[in-house]
Amino acid sequence: MSNYAPDPKKIPMYEQLNTFGPFDDGLATAIDNVTQNMKVQGANQDDMIALNIINKAIYRDGNPMPSTAVIGVGSVTDSGVGVNIFTPAKGTVWAIQSGSAVVTGRSGNVIHELYWIDNTSSREILWYYNQSANDNQIFSDDSNWLGDKYIDSNITLKYEATGTYTESVISILLYRIR
Repeated sequence: MSNYAPDPKKIPMYEQLNTFGPFDDGLATAIDNVTQNMKVQGANQDDMIALNIINKAIYRDGNPMPSTAVIGVGSVTDSGVGVNIFTPAKGTVWAIQSGSAVVTGRSGNVIHELYWIDNTSSREILWYYNQSANDNQIFSDDSNWLGDKYIDSNITLKYEATGTYTESVISILLYRIR
């Protein structure tokens, strides 16, 4: 990649975004609005380079954004009844890095399930399933967790526990990606 950078005075995008800080709510939507009609054409090369510079400067590069880690928590007390844990805000993308559930009053095995819910069609996908006789269940690669997951505002993360127990409390570690 070359060291070429377009003249910021000739890029209207900078003026249109100059009221936002790198972590301001609404910045992702503003960038989407400013660039919605941009086409991948030679005539737009400077705008595309500027967009790439802006995205890197505000940590929209696919890596976790600093100071954005949160732990989403939910609890269930009724066997087989799910609870929504997390739905990202519009314009944001989050990585789900790890999670665990703590079960109290357990008798026998408890089945832990995580679902993706499509917020437009209400369809569900079961993507994590584990049956355990442990009071502390860690969701990890040695079951069927299989690494980080990414979600945006179109998807909700749902947790369900099935079995005999008093309460199951789930905690999920999330990082904002953009």
